Amino acid sequence: MKINNLLKMCLGMLAMTVIISSCADEFTEEDLLQAQYDLQQQQQNAANSRQDSIDNANKQANLDALNNAGELVSLQLTIVDLDGTPVQGAEVSLRAAAGGDADEQADTSAVNGTVYFDRVAIGGNTINISGAGITPATLQADFGSIQQGVHYQIIDGQIIPTPVTESAIITVISSNAATATVSGTVNIETDVTNTTPEVPQDLVIRANFNNSLNRNSSFSLSYFFTNSGNEFNLGETTVDNNTGDYTLTVPANVNFTMTVPDLTLDQTIAIDRENGVLLDRPEYRTVEANFGPNSSSDNIRSINGAIVMVDEPNGGGDGFVIDSWARVPRDFGFTAVGNNTTKTDGGSFVYQFTSLGSGYVESPLVTITDPNTGAENLYAEAHLDFAINGLTLSQAGSGFPADTDIDFDFRYDSPFYDATEDDVDTTENILVAGSILTVTTNASGEITAAAVQQALEQAIENEDNWFDQDDLNFINNAAVNLRLQTGGAVPTANDAILDITSMKSRIRAMAFQGDNLTNPSFTFSGGGATAQAVIDISAFETRWTFALNNEDTEAYSSVPGISFEYFNADVNPTEFSTTSVRVLDLEGNFQTTASIQSRLEVDANGDIVYQDALENNETNFFAAVMPNAVIVNPQAGVAPTLGVNINTNGEVSGIFTNNFGTATNGSNTGYTEKFGGMIMPAAEGAPGTGATFDFGTGAFNADGTYRWGGGLTLTENGSGYLQDLNQQNLGNGQQGFFVSSGSIFTTRNLNEGQNFVLDINYGTGNKIGNF
Repeated sequence: MKINNLLKMCLGMLAMTVIISSCADEFTEEDLLQAQYDLQQQQQNAANSRQDSIDNANKQANLDALNNAGELVSLQLTIVDLDGTPVQGAEVSLRAAAGGDADEQADTSAVNGTVYFDRVAIGGNTINISGAGITPATLQADFGSIQQGVHYQIIDGQIIPTPVTESAIITVISSNAATATVSGTVNIETDVTNTTPEVPQDLVIRANFNNSLNRNSSFSLSYFFTNSGNEFNLGETTVDNNTGDYTLTVPANVNFTMTVPDLTLDQTIAIDRENGVLLDRPEYRTVEANFGPNSSSDNIRSINGAIVMVDEPNGGGDGFVIDSWARVPRDFGFTAVGNNTTKTDGGSFVYQFTSLGSGYVESPLVTITDPNTGAENLYAEAHLDFAINGLTLSQAGSGFPADTDIDFDFRYDSPFYDATEDDVDTTENILVAGSILTVTTNASGEITAAAVQQALEQAIENEDNWFDQDDLNFINNAAVNLRLQTGGAVPTANDAILDITSMKSRIRAMAFQGDNLTNPSFTFSGGGATAQAVIDISAFETRWTFALNNEDTEAYSSVPGISFEYFNADVNPTEFSTTSVRVLDLEGNFQTTASIQSRLEVDANGDIVYQDALENNETNFFAAVMPNAVIVNPQAGVAPTLGVNINTNGEVSGIFTNNFGTATNGSNTGYTEKFGGMIMPAAEGAPGTGATFDFGTGAFNADGTYRWGGGLTLTENGSGYLQDLNQQNLGNGQQGFFVSSGSIFTTRNLNEGQNFVLDINYGTGNKIGNF
């Protein structure tokens, strides 16, 4: 039964909504709820649509009402002349913008001077008035915006338009109006390098009496009198381009103000700097300047009409270098180094054993190699740490008692360098220690190899001196032919000899000597080693020679500052700086120590050379690596700056020093000879000639530069020079805009036939730019 009811409901909704096309085969309660919701939404949407239609109709009606309100504004204008007499026949037009198109009405004033416009658009409108015997006028009218309570009312939710009438009385100037005049002369300073003012060209002067021509108005109304081209020539005139004179006609008994334009014109001026940077020489320049009642005036710089040009000193110099560094060979006496396996300071070199070698049975041969082919008297030797662990019976001897302990002494031969022979010699049979090993003879009184081996093993086991494998001993010499023997220093046929054939050993120390070494290296060989020692010399100090290089030199006026920077030979090198050198003669013999600068001078070509052509220098220090010469080029010389005084007759009446520059310095003046100078007009094109002077005496410095004594003598006064290139400074100087009476903005009112004299001076203006 329930399903049948649901089916009936489904069919009913299908008929009403035309949305549901069929019912599901199994129509649930949830389906029913969704169908009910859809139906309610459709009903609500239909209701909203009907309300929107009503609201839109109301809105359109109100909009139409507002438009009607905007068109229910009327305007009544009354046109009168200056005496208040109505003007008949004036053509009046009213123009507004409506819907993007021009909306214009036109009419002619009646005998009472009135004109009436209906359905005037709210907002801005333009009113034009013209006609025979009157001056044209243009007014801007603004009726504001549509306002409730003024242009419409709202009653029961409906907008009801309200008629509004606006009115105004407008004054026009008729052909028989009484007039007055303003006259005067207009000047401007567009050239401050002369003493006479200029006349602005094609300048138009106007009178503004707009504010006096509105009588009454119920709305916003602005008057624009047409000065230009009006038939009565009222309120506008052009200044005479030659004389600067003008005459301006204005209506009598009407308030007015003068209107003159702001100008931007070219101005001729003398300048000596621009943007704060001094020019090499003053010059006449044409610059833009602003003039007028709304512009200020700026300073006119005073510039002397003559300058003194002094010969320029030489540049400081550039390009000199010190190069071609070479090591100076040095001699080493007998010098020992330990077996350090980290970098170690050897005094004048840094060394490190990277291998101490092993298996030596005697001191190895040490060979010295040096880049200098002149190295000589070379000798090096190695000393060993060792413990004996291998012996060979090389001579059994004879005559020993049977079953007796026989003591063996430790001897060796030691090579050494014989300086007198410049050769290696050897000291033989040196006793190291006596009775270091005891060997027992057999029943026949013989020393056998087996007995030797047994004695060796026992000595090693007992950790006897020279045999203790954990506590190596040493001989503090080069040691070869190490052996154990009986008897005296020189063995006989009856003595037994044991050769040392194996040792636990390594390099203990190395000693060397040599002359003319520059950067030696050392190589180990021989000694019976199973692995050779290796020593690295990472730094080796020598003095250095150098050369003066002027290949790229730009002429020097004095010797530059020179210092040497160098590193010593140390594990952690330190950098030093010095100016000291060793002075050598032509044969390379030492003469003295001195600063490098004191040994040099500038030659005629501006090159840096030795004062003594046969002199050579080398560093007074030892350096491990090539030094660096720091060259501080001298500052370029600075010429003295001088000034002159000019009297009213155009003569140079005095000369003085503003700045001595470097010309009076005790060194590095920049001048290599006596210099001169000349007095000349400050700017090209300025007048003046004939003035001369002399610098007086001076002397040469030790560095070869010329030093001025500071004296000045004026020898000729000359004539025709200007005291100031900007001659305006000699007259009125800086001037702002001004008029001869009151202000240009003063409101004036003239009687009929009156002439008011008003001279206008634009002044010196305000330059555009920083001069």
